Amino acid sequence: MRHATIDSPETSAAPPGSVGVPWAEALRRTARLVKSLVGGGAAMRPSRRPQRARLRGGGGRGAAALSESGDTGKRIGDQVNAFGTQTHEALTQAAEHTAHDGEVIQASAQTITQVVEQVDSAVSQLNARAVELNARGAAVRVQVGQLMVAFQFQDRVHQIMDQVSASIHSAVGRLQQSLASGTPPDA
Repeated sequence: MRHATIDSPETSAAPPGSVGVPWAEALRRTARLVKSLVGGGAAMRPSRRPQRARLRGGGGRGAAALSESGDTGKRIGDQVNAFGTQTHEALTQAAEHTAHDGEVIQASAQTITQVVEQVDSAVSQLNARAVELNARGAAVRVQVGQLMVAFQFQDRVHQIMDQVSASIHSAVGRLQQSLASGTPPDA
């Protein structure tokens, strides 16, 4: 089974979204450090040299290897803890942003709903006003029609009155002529 190492194609590219993220680079450095300590990517095995040195009683190189191994383990642990803390902070910030975005979306939805309700109300009022204006327009048309009929009737009556008046003047003129001449008027 092949294990991915820090320089293998599986891990050499930065994970998506980690470009420029300091903790991601720190994690890669830690992985390179572990690789160099382990010796080229082989599985980490306990070294038998420190055990042999202890058995021989020599504290020299074995103790130094153990000390270096302990320091490296502490550094790795610290970086893993820092990575965990930064990951937790990033997730917390993402959750806060998501909650804030949700609130903004909800407020926007409420605003849109209010605007739509106001537009619906305005359209309903305009429709009611249009119906009222149409009814008034129809009533005005009826009144204008009635006035036209009345004016036509009045005009016709005026024409008849003019004819009657002309006939009366004509009859008076003939009667005066008849009286002056002493002859009976023509019928």
